Amino acid sequence: MEKIKCTIERITFQNPENGYSVLQATIKGYRDEQTLVGTFHEVTVGTVLTVEGTWRVDKRYGRAPWRSHSLRFWGRVSLGK
Repeated sequence: MEKIKCTIERITFQNPENGYSVLQATIKGYRDEQTLVGTFHEVTVGTVLTVEGTWRVDKRYGRAPWRSHSLRFWGRVSLGK
């Protein structure tokens, strides 16, 4: 598994009952926003996270979303948007 530190830019989907989420995040070293998929309870835009997981190819969308297995909150940042 790999660890990445990221900032949540957009919430595409979030299930309030179980925390399952599809998030868009900026990750140092990546030009475009990347998709993160996993259980992220109470994550909001601007949250800085360290997540541990793996890149997986999604059969439906052809992208390679990050599948999170664990996470650590670092706090929130103001994105000024």
